[in-house]
Amino acid sequence: MSFEQQGFLSPDMQQHIVSIRDRESDWFGLAERLNRLGQKIVLAQRELESDRGYADYRVVAMLFYTRALSSFQASVLLIERGMIVEANTMTRALVETACVMAGIHKNKQEFVTQLADADY
Repeated sequence: MSFEQQGFLSPDMQQHIVSIRDRESDWFGLAERLNRLGQKIVLAQRELESDRGYADYRVVAMLFYTRALSSFQASVLLIERGMIVEANTMTRALVETACVMAGIHKNKQEFVTQLADADY
């Protein structure tokens, strides 16, 4: 089925992905290196004992870091398919998550409490 019939879900997209990755190989290479580093950080074993669960700023920071990495990976997948507008949306989510993580770093528990209050 062609792109005209199935859009971005078309099997024809595979040849476009190869073309886009070849044309922007330096950027995709950088993205792959950053992703490998991000994956190492997510999968690194660490001791974290907490009886407060989601009220503990360290737990919340780990969850937001994982969300940021997932947003990064999604943006790369969208870019390689030529879905630039959607990739911009994921990049915006990544930046928003980075801002939350900066708030956690700066104010730790107080920021997490404010974040939870705003959510409720």
